[in-house]
Amino acid sequence: MSAMQRKYMNRLLFTIVLIFASLSGELVAQQSNLSTNVPALRKQVFSEYTPLADVRTYAFDTSALIAFSNGFLVSKEEFMHAFNAAPRRDSSLATKTKYLDEYILNHQRMFEAFEMNLDTSKDFQLNFLLFKQELITPYLNEGKSRVEAEALPEVKYSLREKYEKMILKELMRREVWSKANDEGDQKTFFYSHPELYQGQPFEISKTKVVFDYQKELESALNARVQSKFAFAKNDKLVREL
Repeated sequence: MSAMQRKYMNRLLFTIVLIFASLSGELVAQQSNLSTNVPALRKQVFSEYTPLADVRTYAFDTSALIAFSNGFLVSKEEFMHAFNAAPRRDSSLATKTKYLDEYILNHQRMFEAFEMNLDTSKDFQLNFLLFKQELITPYLNEGKSRVEAEALPEVKYSLREKYEKMILKELMRREVWSKANDEGDQKTFFYSHPELYQGQPFEISKTKVVFDYQKELESALNARVQSKFAFAKNDKLVREL
């Protein structure tokens, strides 16, 4: 058996183990009559948080950079980990501030996806578990326990980023891409926005229709989540980014 075949077999075996573990976990949860519908993986990655009565009056400590109205807090350390995850030519305060706005919007979208339970499918949870296993394996090989590996900041933040990216993809697929790719919806949008297409027929304008429709759908999604999930920023830490 070649090295590639062994790698494939090991991955397949691990997948089977995860499926049985996931199913077993579900049975345990059902038998213990848990009072919450929050998926176990989401709890493990983001913990649980209590909604704030008024996020505008939140008293920031020395590490919290953002507080959301649903009680979720983001530290300066976690934000900087996300900012530094991709190579950047410019690390000025202006660039960090712009990225912070995008970061906040993505979290608001993520909270919306949580409310829609887009992370409850077996495929979603299995793919995340596979990523998690690959991420922590080097630490396990160094002799750390699974609990110790997952508690490391770089691991914890990477798991959150991956979970967020995966669930945002599900949200965009459902709220934007699937609708923009439906020809019936495209034609409805086309005929309701004649000013955009200068009298050209639908078939000629179709590429622009898809682009414009996606833009409108995404803007509507952004407006929805921004109105639902208020936040406050720690202005002192923002100035020190």
